[in-house]
Amino acid sequence: RRLMADGRPCAIALLDGTSITMRIKASLLGSELLSLVCSRFGLHEREYFGLAWKEEEIGLYQWIDAKGRVLEQPLPKGDIKLQFMVKFYVKDITTLKELTTKRLFFLQSLNKVTSGEMVFSADECFRLAAFALQALEGEYLSESATRHHLDARKLIPDAVIVSTGSSLDTIARRVAEQYQQLAQMSESDAITAYMAIVQKHPCYGLHYYDVKDKSGLPWRLGISVDGIAQFFQDSNLARKVTPWTALSNVSFARNKLVLTCSSKYLEDDRGGASPRKAASTTSDFWFTKTQVHSRIVLEMIQQQHVFSMNLMRPVYHTVTQTSMLRRNSRGNTTSPATAPPAMRERRLVSTGSNGTASSDSPVVMRSKTLGTPSIHAAAGSPASNEAITPVT
Repeated sequence: RRLMADGRPCAIALLDGTSITMRIKASLLGSELLSLVCSRFGLHEREYFGLAWKEEEIGLYQWIDAKGRVLEQPLPKGDIKLQFMVKFYVKDITTLKELTTKRLFFLQSLNKVTSGEMVFSADECFRLAAFALQALEGEYLSESATRHHLDARKLIPDAVIVSTGSSLDTIARRVAEQYQQLAQMSESDAITAYMAIVQKHPCYGLHYYDVKDKSGLPWRLGISVDGIAQFFQDSNLARKVTPWTALSNVSFARNKLVLTCSSKYLEDDRGGASPRKAASTTSDFWFTKTQVHSRIVLEMIQQQHVFSMNLMRPVYHTVTQTSMLRRNSRGNTTSPATAPPAMRERRLVSTGSNGTASSDSPVVMRSKTLGTPSIHAAAGSPASNEAITPVT
């Protein structure tokens, strides 16, 4: 009882390598906890970030539900250990407004590069290290200082050191040659230059999940705001990319995940299939380690898709309302509310057995114009599948 009154101990690891500790009370919401962490940085663009804990059994991160109470979520027993991370990526950080936000994107990308999760050539790694030093340490001092910083911050991936067969002294010399050329470059410009290279990497912005196909061969699903990419084993080249407009349904039953795609949307994205042409569907079957694994993948698909739709919302309003607020032959203006049905978005909710709308059903579909998938779990699967909110 005293533990519930005082709260559970919680340690939150930050992207700069530091951490904060606090006690989580029973009434604290996920969004409130995220706000507390963001206030440490003076961060205002909070929509790109989240808090997650690692499921050690399957090696995957589960994200804190912002709308739910923190202590009511399936956290591991004992002290709570969370990670503050970028959850939703932008294609170009120059679209971000604040340097603080850009710096956090940079730090997360730096962690992925130095850990070897994102693989670059040796020359690219040396160039990235020079930009990172300019952003983190400021102006170039000496070759010995460069070597010290490279070693202390582990800016060169171990795989690059091994593949080049060079000593750290040799690598420091090559990095220092480029580091010296960045004199007078501001932190903001160094971060932008670093991210300009990273953002071109095919794995940038992806959340990876290990799965297997019907034959038991290992694959990885890379989920982002652009859709779902399929990678065979450890390859960095996607065999197939499914944009959200092509995904018509996602479901899982235990450790089986099913992604259903519509060929019509794929053809539309590639340059215009006729709307009269009948669309065919294909399904990809993937197998995960556990049911929890499947649920984590499903939730990430749902959340990335919703965020993608929110990014498109301003454009959708501009294009749609401008076309609807046009004058007809009599000089009257057609408002969005009175526009033809084809120009308005429809929200189709699955119905219950009595034919009425079922608020408990997780299946929500959007009109084919926007191509939003219905996402649901098979009967009996304890998935927290919040219905996708349509753009209005």
